[in-house]
Amino acid sequence: MKDIVKKDELEKFRQRLLVRRRELTKDMNHLEDEALGDSASGDLSTIPFHMADLGTDTFDRDFALGLMENSAEELVALDEALARIRDGRYGMCDLCGEAIPRARLEAIPYTKHCVPCQQKQERRQP
Repeated sequence: MKDIVKKDELEKFRQRLLVRRRELTKDMNHLEDEALGDSASGDLSTIPFHMADLGTDTFDRDFALGLMENSAEELVALDEALARIRDGRYGMCDLCGEAIPRARLEAIPYTKHCVPCQQKQERRQP
């Protein structure tokens, strides 16, 4: 089992993960502010009076909450990848233990599975 990620490259991946984590946290804070709107401050002047406006506001809020959920999942994956770097397991598939190809790590630096194992995981999900 050969580790394809060299030790000197780990810092580059760690920095990419940290930058993405900061961006995601900032985006999530913005989405949270958007989803809560002025209702959290008690300002009722923005409450829509027309049913279409109410529907649009509800859709926008649900959309923002969905984005926040996806972002939260990515944030967990980023934290797990940073932990794998600290533990010396970064770049190795969590399922089969084989090295994850460098191209895959470049595309998805927080991935924890090689392509064949990821495909198996996706087939198992309903």
